Amino acid sequence: MGRCAALLPGFLAVANDYGLPLRILELGSSAGLNLNWDRYRYEGNGWDVGPGDSQVQISGAIESAPPAHSSEILVIERRGCDATPLDPVDPDTRVALRSCVWADHLQRLDPLDAALDVAREHPPPVDRADACDWLESKLTQRAHGIATVVFHSILWQYLDDAHRTRLRTLLAGAGSEASADSPLAWLRMEPAGELASVTLTTWPGGDERVVARSGYHGRPVRSLQ
Repeated sequence: MGRCAALLPGFLAVANDYGLPLRILELGSSAGLNLNWDRYRYEGNGWDVGPGDSQVQISGAIESAPPAHSSEILVIERRGCDATPLDPVDPDTRVALRSCVWADHLQRLDPLDAALDVAREHPPPVDRADACDWLESKLTQRAHGIATVVFHSILWQYLDDAHRTRLRTLLAGAGSEASADSPLAWLRMEPAGELASVTLTTWPGGDERVVARSGYHGRPVRSLQ
């Protein structure tokens, strides 16, 4: 669940910037485990985020403290899409996901198993769909009093140029209609050399900033907030 630790500074930044509950939309969700990021516990030197009794305990992944937050982060809607989604409740999915863990990364297995256990209790909704078609339909649904966060991790390289262009156009178009009580954020963790870059763009305004850099599996995470 290292990618959730990498994305955490971005989610916290959106919550702090707007003080609104979140609507999260993930592209390339696979089994949807990242959609449950707020149900996991994150701990570092002198700080913690998330429910203390969570089955998923992520400790020491973030080397510097993420943005301070003054209240509980409320995710009131979550949904993802994938061309070939996996069912986290299916035992075969557990086998398939465990088989993707590198042989020298065995420390990633326990958090993965715990996240799959959380997904049994809180199945993340993931639609089988083309990312751009799906996002277009979601962004036409205006959400007032809610901050919409479109996010993805290690997806960009799997999209062709046409999909990348359309995705940017969809986000910019929806961003032009965003307001202070209906903001839009685009959060992504994507390759940027030795470390991945966690970048956040927010509308209104279209401001872009790098909120963290991280290993490709999440560790280490260096929050830049």
